[in-house]
Amino acid sequence: MLIRLARHTDRKRLSELTASWPGTSLCDSFLEHPHFCILVAVAANGAIVGYAAGHDTDPAQVRESLGTASGVYGQHRVALLDEIMVRPSHERRGIGALLVRSFEDWARQRGCSLATLGGPRPGFYKKLGYERVGDLGFWKVL
Repeated sequence: MLIRLARHTDRKRLSELTASWPGTSLCDSFLEHPHFCILVAVAANGAIVGYAAGHDTDPAQVRESLGTASGVYGQHRVALLDEIMVRPSHERRGIGALLVRSFEDWARQRGCSLATLGGPRPGFYKKLGYERVGDLGFWKVL
Protein backbone atom coordinates (compact mmCIF):
# COMPACT_ATOMS: atom_id res chain seq x y z
CA MET A 1 0.00 0.00 0.00
CA LEU A 2 1.40 3.36 -1.02
CA ILE A 3 0.53 6.47 1.01
CA ARG A 4 1.30 9.72 -0.79
CA LEU A 5 0.18 13.31 -1.10
CA ALA A 6 -2.83 13.72 -3.35
CA ARG A 7 -2.36 15.23 -6.78
CA HIS A 8 -4.69 17.23 -8.99
CA THR A 9 -5.07 14.13 -11.14
CA ASP A 10 -6.64 12.36 -8.11
CA ARG A 11 -9.55 14.83 -7.87
CA LYS A 12 -12.19 12.75 -9.60
CA ARG A 13 -11.32 9.57 -7.73
CA LEU A 14 -11.28 11.45 -4.42
CA SER A 15 -14.69 12.99 -5.06
CA GLU A 16 -16.03 9.50 -5.75
CA LEU A 17 -14.90 8.34 -2.29
CA THR A 18 -16.99 10.76 -0.29
CA ALA A 19 -20.21 12.71 -0.65
CA SER A 20 -18.70 15.53 1.42
CA TRP A 21 -16.68 16.52 -1.64
CA PRO A 22 -19.49 16.80 -4.22
CA GLY A 23 -17.17 17.98 -6.95
CA THR A 24 -13.56 18.73 -7.65
CA SER A 25 -13.53 22.45 -6.77
CA LEU A 26 -13.28 21.86 -3.02
CA CYS A 27 -10.52 19.34 -3.60
CA ASP A 28 -8.72 21.90 -5.78
CA SER A 29 -8.80 24.53 -3.04
CA PHE A 30 -7.45 22.03 -0.50
CA LEU A 31 -4.69 20.84 -2.82
CA GLU A 32 -3.57 24.43 -3.38
CA HIS A 33 -3.86 25.61 0.23
CA PRO A 34 -0.43 25.92 1.89
CA HIS A 35 -1.62 24.61 5.27
CA PHE A 36 -3.76 21.73 4.03
CA CYS A 37 -2.79 18.11 3.43
CA ILE A 38 -4.62 15.40 1.55
CA LEU A 39 -3.02 11.97 1.64
CA VAL A 40 -4.24 9.05 -0.43
CA ALA A 41 -3.85 5.31 0.02
CA VAL A 42 -3.13 3.72 -3.34
CA ALA A 43 -3.52 -0.03 -3.84
CA ALA A 44 -1.18 -2.09 -6.04
CA ASN A 45 -3.67 -1.79 -8.93
CA GLY A 46 -3.55 2.02 -8.71
CA ALA A 47 -6.98 2.42 -7.11
CA ILE A 48 -7.36 5.02 -4.37
CA VAL A 49 -8.81 3.08 -1.46
CA GLY A 50 -8.66 5.73 1.24
CA TYR A 51 -7.66 9.24 2.14
CA ALA A 52 -6.86 11.49 5.07
CA ALA A 53 -7.36 15.24 4.99
CA GLY A 54 -6.24 17.78 7.54
CA HIS A 55 -4.46 21.03 8.14
CA ASP A 56 -2.05 22.74 10.47
CA THR A 57 -2.60 25.89 12.46
CA ASP A 58 -0.49 28.13 14.61
CA PRO A 59 -1.14 28.79 18.32
CA ALA A 60 -2.66 32.24 17.72
CA GLN A 61 -5.30 30.78 15.41
CA VAL A 62 -6.14 28.11 17.96
CA ARG A 63 -6.52 30.70 20.71
CA GLU A 64 -8.69 32.85 18.44
CA SER A 65 -10.94 29.90 17.58
CA LEU A 66 -11.26 28.40 21.06
CA GLY A 67 -10.71 31.43 23.29
CA THR A 68 -10.21 30.50 26.93
CA ALA A 69 -10.98 26.86 26.09
CA SER A 70 -7.78 26.67 24.03
CA GLY A 71 -5.69 25.46 26.99
CA VAL A 72 -2.73 23.39 25.85
CA TYR A 73 -3.77 23.74 22.20
CA GLY A 74 -3.14 27.48 22.33
CA GLN A 75 0.53 26.96 23.16
CA HIS A 76 1.60 24.77 20.23
CA ARG A 77 1.42 24.48 16.47
CA VAL A 78 -1.37 21.93 15.97
CA ALA A 79 -2.26 19.56 13.15
CA LEU A 80 -5.96 18.75 12.83
CA LEU A 81 -6.93 15.57 11.04
CA ASP A 82 -10.31 16.61 9.68
CA GLU A 83 -11.31 13.50 7.75
CA ILE A 84 -10.15 9.96 7.28
CA MET A 85 -11.87 7.39 5.13
CA VAL A 86 -11.07 3.89 3.91
CA ARG A 87 -13.27 2.03 1.45
CA PRO A 88 -15.35 -0.54 3.35
CA SER A 89 -13.89 -3.27 1.14
CA HIS A 90 -10.40 -2.36 2.42
CA GLU A 91 -11.11 -1.79 6.12
CA ARG A 92 -9.27 -3.72 8.84
CA ARG A 93 -6.08 -3.96 6.80
CA GLY A 94 -4.11 -1.23 8.59
CA ILE A 95 -4.72 1.40 5.91
CA GLY A 96 -6.34 3.86 8.32
CA ALA A 97 -3.38 3.56 10.68
CA LEU A 98 -0.96 4.14 7.78
CA LEU A 99 -2.89 7.26 6.78
CA VAL A 100 -2.87 8.63 10.35
CA ARG A 101 0.86 7.95 10.78
CA SER A 102 1.61 9.60 7.44
CA PHE A 103 -0.45 12.63 8.49
CA GLU A 104 1.53 12.78 11.74
CA ASP A 105 4.79 12.71 9.74
CA TRP A 106 3.51 15.58 7.57
CA ALA A 107 2.58 17.49 10.74
CA ARG A 108 6.01 16.99 12.30
CA GLN A 109 7.68 18.27 9.14
CA ARG A 110 5.57 21.42 9.46
CA GLY A 111 6.66 21.97 13.06
CA CYS A 112 3.51 20.74 14.79
CA SER A 113 3.92 19.30 18.26
CA LEU A 114 0.31 18.15 18.69
CA ALA A 115 -2.14 16.32 16.44
CA THR A 116 -5.88 16.22 16.99
CA LEU A 117 -8.70 14.21 15.53
CA GLY A 118 -12.23 13.21 16.36
CA GLY A 119 -15.00 11.02 15.16
CA PRO A 120 -16.86 7.82 15.79
CA ARG A 121 -13.94 5.44 16.40
CA PRO A 122 -12.40 6.18 19.81
CA GLY A 123 -10.92 2.67 20.11
CA PHE A 124 -9.03 3.16 16.85
CA TYR A 125 -7.69 6.55 17.97
CA LYS A 126 -6.58 5.22 21.36
CA LYS A 127 -4.80 2.30 19.67
CA LEU A 128 -2.77 4.88 17.72
CA GLY A 129 -1.76 6.68 20.93
CA TYR A 130 -4.39 9.43 21.04
CA GLU A 131 -5.97 10.52 24.32
CA ARG A 132 -9.43 12.01 24.83
CA VAL A 133 -9.36 15.70 25.73
CA GLY A 134 -12.77 16.75 27.01
CA ASP A 135 -15.19 17.70 24.29
CA LEU A 136 -12.40 18.63 21.88
CA GLY A 137 -11.83 15.08 20.66
CA PHE A 138 -8.50 13.27 20.85
CA TRP A 139 -4.94 14.55 20.79
CA LYS A 140 -1.44 13.16 20.67
CA VAL A 141 1.93 14.73 21.37
CA LEU A 142 4.11 14.31 18.29
